Amino acid sequence: MAGTALPILCAAFGLAGLAGVATLASAEPPRIGIASAVNPDTVGQPPNEPERTLLVGHDIIRNERITTKNAGQAQILFADQSSLTVAPNSELVIDEFIYDPKQHTGNMVANVTTGLLRYVGGKVSHEKDVTFNTPSAAITVRGGELIIDANKTGVTAAFVYGDQLCISTDGTHKSCTTSFNTCLKVINGQINAPADCPEGDLDKWLSTLQGSNL
Repeated sequence: MAGTALPILCAAFGLAGLAGVATLASAEPPRIGIASAVNPDTVGQPPNEPERTLLVGHDIIRNERITTKNAGQAQILFADQSSLTVAPNSELVIDEFIYDPKQHTGNMVANVTTGLLRYVGGKVSHEKDVTFNTPSAAITVRGGELIIDANKTGVTAAFVYGDQLCISTDGTHKSCTTSFNTCLKVINGQINAPADCPEGDLDKWLSTLQGSNL
């Protein structure tokens, strides 16, 4: 939906539209969510299939590569009430999303190649860490909200709120925070100590994610 501020979900594709996603084990192909808002220049490529222009209401398939170009932007809504907003010039693959609506448990793992995204946690993240793998580090979050900015030199993870955010380069060297509006960074392979996110960076990220720069 061109020109729409993406944090506002399209009501026509709310949780009722995700009823079939809750039983992911039996779905064919395995749906993991719905594109609840899309700006132009966004493509998806399901496994072993050609690229497609991503539109509002499209099912998102497990292991589908989501690519946003200069004018592209997308928001994905999951069955556990979590959401993922992808800014322009970004690329990621959601490797796994499993959710048991009766137990409110599940698992989510995504690979972020490059770009900017915002994750707002749902029932899965309140029970188990959600993982975002990047070329520089693995990022885990429990509950709440985070922003990830990944580029060629490293990655910054901003912990907006929640229970805990951790960043790790090899599974051993790890830095964690429970303080809101704190940034964890890996630059050229080195983990920086947790620090307050620069206000200018937070404003810039949120402006980009809200689509006000398009």
